[in-house]
Amino acid sequence: MQRYWLRSGSRSIAASSTLVSLHVSLSRRVLELRVGRRVVRRVQVGIGQPASPTPQGRFAVTDELSGAPYGGVYGCCILALSGYQTHTPPGWGGGDRVAIHGTDAPGTIGGDDSAGCLHAADADLRALMRTVPLGAPVFISA
Repeated sequence: MQRYWLRSGSRSIAASSTLVSLHVSLSRRVLELRVGRRVVRRVQVGIGQPASPTPQGRFAVTDELSGAPYGGVYGCCILALSGYQTHTPPGWGGGDRVAIHGTDAPGTIGGDDSAGCLHAADADLRALMRTVPLGAPVFISA
């Protein structure tokens, strides 16, 4: 099944499609990279803590960013998503956008201690950055 989205241009809007999608199981703490229905990579992820859980639903990749300008906590790179965190921790100053990003604390991968983002090993993020196009759908479920 193909997925469609709109990409804005300077004067027109063009439809594009991709067979690439990301599927996240929060209970298993696993992200699957799929091409069509075929799983091509499984990645262990850290998830949001109970007080600021990772939002569930269907989102899209909106940006591919280097993590360096945002500090080591974001690791090498960031896949920003169209979702928002509505339960940020008290005193949190990192914004409310949900993302999949690297980490400078690999021991937290598989845990539930983020402010709502998903985080994974930098090597896995680099592979996702090479493979996942902007607009790719991201499904996050319990």
